[in-house]
Amino acid sequence: DKPIAMFDVVADYGKTKLVQKELITENSDNKRTENFSLEFKTTKRYTNIEFRTYFYGNSDLIIKNIRLIEK
Repeated sequence: DKPIAMFDVVADYGKTKLVQKELITENSDNKRTENFSLEFKTTKRYTNIEFRTYFYGNSDLIIKNIRLIEK
């Protein structure tokens, strides 16, 4: 298992981390599409949400879509 990337969602220009999750693949030779969710709750409203990706370089990575859905 190799980590491919670390995803996080932050506010306040990176000062407030809302959620963080690592993407790990069992076999980096397989080309596949994967939906990846990061769910979080907040006690206050933020207007400057950032979606960040730290790419480790252990595989190819294409991000096609990012959505913020308020529930």
